[in-house]
Amino acid sequence: EEIKGCLELASNAAEIENAEEKGKVLAQRRAVFLAIIGATPPNSQALKGILNNGLLVTIKSWLDEILNLGLGGVDLLLHLLGSIAMLPVSKEMVTSSKLGKQVAAVEKHSICKGGMNEIAIKERVSKVKEEWSASVKRMKKVISPGTGSVAVPSKR
Repeated sequence: EEIKGCLELASNAAEIENAEEKGKVLAQRRAVFLAIIGATPPNSQALKGILNNGLLVTIKSWLDEILNLGLGGVDLLLHLLGSIAMLPVSKEMVTSSKLGKQVAAVEKHSICKGGMNEIAIKERVSKVKEEWSASVKRMKKVISPGTGSVAVPSKR
């Protein structure tokens, strides 16, 4: 419940009227929230709960605002990519949120191409792709007759 409140606070700054100030406050709030997410163990039930309740959709909207509005700039982009890499995601989460496609598109975006942070951004995008691919393999669902789907870790 507290995490949901933090997520709402990081997504909304309705109490601030000045657009420039609102952007700065949102970037700061999101940086703090992402730091908490990035420091949370992947096996945390709280983390799994907010992931199952659409965290990736919210993070995609934040990434959209970084890329389209410049909210938080390269610093927030690098922080976001670093913080989401270790999330225990499933294929359904990644595809339904469309965050996977958006992360892949970052490398072709003007915020990355030709910029002085291009190498750092591409490294973080690659890390997200690698870690999420491994997570999807671990989280593959096996359909058992009569019992529905059960998440089981895959063997390496």
